[in-house]
Amino acid sequence: MTRAVGVALVIPMALAWIRTGEWVDLDLEWRQIFHEGIPLRPLGRALLAFSPLIAFLIWKFSYLGLAFDYIESNYFGRGFLSLGYAFYAWAEAFRTMLAGTNPQHTAYYLTEFLGFAIGIIACIATIKTHPEIGWFSFAVLLISWGSGPAQGIHRYVLGAPAVFITLARWGNNPVFDRAWTTLSILLMGLLAMLFAFNMWVA
Repeated sequence: MTRAVGVALVIPMALAWIRTGEWVDLDLEWRQIFHEGIPLRPLGRALLAFSPLIAFLIWKFSYLGLAFDYIESNYFGRGFLSLGYAFYAWAEAFRTMLAGTNPQHTAYYLTEFLGFAIGIIACIATIKTHPEIGWFSFAVLLISWGSGPAQGIHRYVLGAPAVFITLARWGNNPVFDRAWTTLSILLMGLLAMLFAFNMWVA
């Protein structure tokens, strides 16, 4: 709830509420509202299920939310679900990566696209077994990707629990486990070195 993607928590909470079947009972109880009074308990659970969306809308149009939008758009070039601009930014990043004129850009954007691809694959793999987590993770990726520039997606991917579930499942294979561990250690060393040289590390 403390992150901008916290609004996506409404997906697993609403799905869990719908699965209880209480929304059907709530509909029936509304018909009896004049005979038995307001159904407070089902109504309270419905409000709880949609509380992330309610909290987000209150914050979004508050002074703090407007200030957040101002900083994001004017200093970081980001917005909420700016899908058109995001598509253009990511297409340009992909073109830059393939051009190969700047090896540093190519290496950086390779980690971005790799992280995003892992996130998408993890969401697809998780939706079947854990639909609430899979759809929540997909929403986190969409909100993060749609914020604008092709930077830092590999850290936003860490907010998608489907990634950890899928990697844990794949980690049952000893070959994948060793390869992924080695790759992660090397990447951590690279990012730590860049950070030590006062470079931007998302």
